[in-house]
Amino acid sequence: MTRKFTGDQILIATHNAGKLEEMRNLFAPFGVRVVGAAEMKLTEPEETENTFVGNARIKARGSKSNRPASACR
Repeated sequence: MTRKFTGDQILIATHNAGKLEEMRNLFAPFGVRVVGAAEMKLTEPEETENTFVGNARIKARGSKSNRPASACR
């Protein structure tokens, strides 16, 4: 399934400052504001899955916002 992003803000579900800065740099040319998990006062969930994808799902589900979200390590 393909989705088209039409917003001007995206939640990146990470507490990693380096990763967040990287995402801000990637989205900046498109006029998209990147919001991090800490800015949204989200707690850092325990990563209990065996894969990167599994742990990313935990983070994305934990964000529970109406914003588009992406989970990063």
